[in-house]
Amino acid sequence: MDTRGRLVVALSVLAAVVGVALLIAGVTAFGRADDARTRAAAVRRERLVLEARTARAERNIDAPISEAERVAKSVTTIVEASDKVITESATTNEVLDRAVRLSNSGRRAAANELIAGEGATSVQGLRDSLARAQGAVAAAELATRNLGAGTP
Repeated sequence: MDTRGRLVVALSVLAAVVGVALLIAGVTAFGRADDARTRAAAVRRERLVLEARTARAERNIDAPISEAERVAKSVTTIVEASDKVITESATTNEVLDRAVRLSNSGRRAAANELIAGEGATSVQGLRDSLARAQGAVAAAELATRNLGAGTP
């Protein structure tokens, strides 16, 4: 073989070696990429688990605060409902007082008319206010029991 033939053989061998090396490097890189994808998927799963744990922990931490807020709000609702009961009671008392004055002055028909109309409406408003106040008390009692028991 002449020099040219040897050079062609040497270059062919070198190209084959480089090709094999590139093939090995490619397979290795493909394997590493596959490993990286597997690790990335595992990290994503771990992140989801940690996010779920964090959310549960935050709910557990906030639960007593939420219950305490619910108790405080229920007390406010009781006070507001009680104010409404007092206002409705005063209104009903005024209507009935006017009816008594009418009756005492001899105007019984006007007194009966006042009681049947405005008086009945006022008494119904008072009953509704009392029912709301009783509901507010029941809600406050439940919220207080839940706070004491540690359940939402």
